[in-house]
Amino acid sequence: MHTDTSLQPPVNTYVATKRNFLKTVTTLLYYYITLYYVPFIAIPSAPWFPFSLRQSYKLPEELHEELLSTVSRRDDVQAVSTLICKGAPIELLDGLSVLRLAVTTDRINTVSLLLASGAPLPASLLQEAWQSPDVTHRVLATLTTAYCCRLRAEQRRLEKVSSALVEGIDNLVTTIEGNTPWQAAWRWGKETDRPALSDLLAKAAAANCPVTAAFLHMAGGWTVFNGASGGTALHAALEAGHKGMAELLIRDLGGCPCVPDTHGRLAVHMMPHEEQQRLEQVRLLVCVLFYIRT
Repeated sequence: MHTDTSLQPPVNTYVATKRNFLKTVTTLLYYYITLYYVPFIAIPSAPWFPFSLRQSYKLPEELHEELLSTVSRRDDVQAVSTLICKGAPIELLDGLSVLRLAVTTDRINTVSLLLASGAPLPASLLQEAWQSPDVTHRVLATLTTAYCCRLRAEQRRLEKVSSALVEGIDNLVTTIEGNTPWQAAWRWGKETDRPALSDLLAKAAAANCPVTAAFLHMAGGWTVFNGASGGTALHAALEAGHKGMAELLIRDLGGCPCVPDTHGRLAVHMMPHEEQQRLEQVRLLVCVLFYIRT
């Protein structure tokens, strides 16, 4: 029996109609989120956003880009300080590091300001700075001193936690203060393996020791490993109330809030209710933007 195909909509037309419908729905959902959650997710570039506010308000991502642009052009401490006071994040998820840019472009004053502002020190930055031909001795001296000072401060917090961590930090500081600071790395002992390093990483996270944790991670420690405490390094940081340490684990060291501990508890459920809500809002917004763009 012959079927009249003229009465059936073409496949391409059907797909296009479905896509337009999805775009309409997700756009409405997008506006709903931004209207009711402006304190959390403001979209000043949207056409409905008041023009006067659009001129003065900037997203953290925009401020971060402006901060990077300022540092790349000149060593302007006043401009950098103003942007930080406006809320420009020094570090951003999937974004460039402002401190790394300042170091590699030899901005001595900006480097000092960022370190004084508490910019995190990744384990790889010291080696990168010492091996770069563009970094002068003043920046190297400032950076090296910052590593030693922070490691010594973390060592004092770990004295009653683990002798292995104290000894490991001693080795790091000795290398950094020696003739080959670019070779600073966590030393593997005779009985050291990845689970042991991961357990030390969790202890460092619980004691709020980000530089030590960064070196342990670079040496091979896992942030998603359930150690002797029964949870990951992220569980340990959240349980101890170290929000900044938890953010660093997620942003820089591969920590995942959706990995359960040995009791089946997710790290995300240990976060404050407001943080959980914000995380869900951001995840929903990401999904909306994905559908709109596709």
